[in-house]
Amino acid sequence: MPTGGNWKQLFKGAENGDVELVNFYLKMDMDPNYQHPEVLTTPLIESAHRGHLEIVKLLLENGADPHIKASLEGWTALEAAQQAEKEDVVAFLSQHLGLKYLPPPLNKKDLQARKRKAVIISSFLNAGIFLMGALSFIGAGKWIFGSIQLMTALLNGYVGFQTKQEKEHVPLLFFILAFFNVLTALVIAFDYYREGSDYIHFVWIFVAIASTIAFFIQEQKHRNKN
Repeated sequence: MPTGGNWKQLFKGAENGDVELVNFYLKMDMDPNYQHPEVLTTPLIESAHRGHLEIVKLLLENGADPHIKASLEGWTALEAAQQAEKEDVVAFLSQHLGLKYLPPPLNKKDLQARKRKAVIISSFLNAGIFLMGALSFIGAGKWIFGSIQLMTALLNGYVGFQTKQEKEHVPLLFFILAFFNVLTALVIAFDYYREGSDYIHFVWIFVAIASTIAFFIQEQKHRNKN
C-alpha cells in the first residue's frame, strides 16, 4: 500500500520524465496503479500524456495496468497520449495492447461538453441544497448562518448559469465559490455539533474537505493549462 508522500514522488518522476526517480520508487514496491485523491490519475496515464516513452515502458514492466482509466478525465494511458498527440507513445501502447487499428482520437468537444455538464449539475445541486438550508436556518432565526448559506446558493447558481451559457470563468470566481462552499459546510457542521447531533456534523466536515480538494484540483488544472 503506497504512502502519500512516496507515491507523490513516484508521480512527480512520471510527470517530469525522471527515469531514475521512477525506478527508485518502483523498487520500493510503490503501486503504479494507485490514484491519489489529489491528482486522480495514475503515473502511467500522466507519463503517456506528457510523452515520456521511457517512463511508460518502465511502468508497464513493473505492473502498471494500461486499461485503467483516470478518475478525473476518464482517459486510459492510450487515450491520454492520443489527446496530447504523442505519436510515439500512441504507437507503442497500441502495439503493447495488440491493437491492429488505432482507436479513433477523442473528440475534444464531446469531452469538454461532458465536463461542462458535470459542472452544471453539481452547481445547481449545490445551489438547491444550500438554498433549502438557508431557508431552514432563517426560519429558525439563525440569520447569520442562513445568510452565509444563501450567498453560497446564489454563487453556485451563478456558476451553473454561466457554465450553461459556455462562458469562461476567471480563477478568482472559483476561489470565491470554493471558499463559500467550505465555509458553509463548516457552518452547518458547527451548528449540528452545537445542537448535539450524532455524527451528522462529520458528514459536513467531509464535505468541507472534499470541496477544498476539488478546488486544488481545479487550480492545478488551470495552471497546467497555462
